Amino acid sequence: APSTGFAFHVVNCWDDPQNDDRIVLYTSRMPETCALGMAESNAALSTSANGSYDASVGCKDVGHLHRTVLDVKTRSVVESVRVGDIPSDFPTISPRVVGQPSRYAYSVVPQDSFLNGSDVAVHGDDAIPLFDKVIKHDLASGTVASTYKLPAGRVCGDIIFKSKSECSSESVDVSENGYVLVLSHAVDADASFLEVVDGATLQQVCEIEIP
Repeated sequence: APSTGFAFHVVNCWDDPQNDDRIVLYTSRMPETCALGMAESNAALSTSANGSYDASVGCKDVGHLHRTVLDVKTRSVVESVRVGDIPSDFPTISPRVVGQPSRYAYSVVPQDSFLNGSDVAVHGDDAIPLFDKVIKHDLASGTVASTYKLPAGRVCGDIIFKSKSECSSESVDVSENGYVLVLSHAVDADASFLEVVDGATLQQVCEIEIP
């Protein structure tokens, strides 16, 4: 039987082209959650006593890309598997592939200080993840195609994908043909930025300081 977990954010979902009775669902799923500080931890469900990240089980409030296949005819879970070991959350995809089989998706990765438990050591259960990297998922291979690291000292939250009006190259898939918009904040300064990242290369195109 599939293990239990929490999924606040859906990556994409589509009808299985090989089986009309099945749905393929990608989510960002975590083994347990305090709802980013809005709820108390349940010790009976705890998967990581010290709050540090364990790749084999994950940890509280840290999502992973997860693939689930549902059979709507038999009302059963056919497949439930975590995709890769890199934790991430707040996913986004091209609006042009919502509800359709798609190859690429994007999400953000927590800071190392949260994953190694040092934030938890200082703040206890009040520690919540901050994110300083964007990764590009290849759903076809189950791998991370590329990574964008925010400038030093900045963190971000949700990201958005903005499609280009035309495809720039025949080699560019429709699901990567656009820009990832990252609203970042300088932790130690009163400054915010809109970082525009190319969806195909995951290289920064430009950034705009928000007044």
